[in-house]
Amino acid sequence: MTVDELVDLLARRDVEVLAAVLDPDVVLVSDGGGLVVTPLRPVRGADAVARIVSALVTMDSVLTVEPVNGRPGVVVRAGGVARAVILVEGGSAQVTRIWLVLNPDKLVRWHRAQD
Repeated sequence: MTVDELVDLLARRDVEVLAAVLDPDVVLVSDGGGLVVTPLRPVRGADAVARIVSALVTMDSVLTVEPVNGRPGVVVRAGGVARAVILVEGGSAQVTRIWLVLNPDKLVRWHRAQD
């Protein structure tokens, strides 16, 4: 699965479809920095991970593919303010690992002025 395909799935906000493209044993690791509510331990399983990631996308979200640590990632913004950065790993068919940054201190550099 490409990151562009992931963006399309996230924009649809369909948890079941997203879960279907995740590896059944996918692992999500999140960083809230103690400033936002996020799982403290890795979350395992396609259904649980799909619910968490889908909840990040709201009607006013703008999703873009941008370089994250030298790899393509997804930035979720609302009103120009970054709400999350998502980095995925996996084969061509399914995502096996997701890193989710929700820590507001780490997201500042991702904010963008609105057009």
